[in-house]
Amino acid sequence: MKKSLYMLVLMISAVIIGGLIAYEAATQDICAWLAFSKGFSLEPKEYINFSVLNITFGFTFEISVAQVICILIGILIYAKTAPKVVTG
Repeated sequence: MKKSLYMLVLMISAVIIGGLIAYEAATQDICAWLAFSKGFSLEPKEYINFSVLNITFGFTFEISVAQVICILIGILIYAKTAPKVVTG
């Protein structure tokens, strides 16, 4: 349980920090490649309409180079430090 929670915290932190780095890198010429991102989305074409309630399902996913790098660093940190989390 501790390992899973530790991994979740590392991954969420990596995505947030990577997003901040990408946001700041977008304004710089030398490191603008860190802000390059690709994504996909599932746009709803149909809506469920019950005269009182409208239900719409959609999904958007976008990830930048900086976020990928931070996620890889987070995985390396997890691999190096996870045994210490379990023992104490």
